[in-house]
Amino acid sequence: MRTPTAPRLWSFALIALLVATAAAAFAAEPCAHRGKLDALFCDEDRDLIADPPKDPSKLVSP
Repeated sequence: MRTPTAPRLWSFALIALLVATAAAAFAAEPCAHRGKLDALFCDEDRDLIADPPKDPSKLVSP
């Protein structure tokens, strides 16, 4: 049985990272205006306050 070499492990890790990033990008809700907010948040009405999620099941009570 062969043991994986370091370059092979790095390429596998890079591919896994790219797949995870792409999956997160496709799963995100579309946002017309994000401003300077993090990718997790959206400010569609441009009032400089993050809007609640459109899907009520994603709303978390503090």
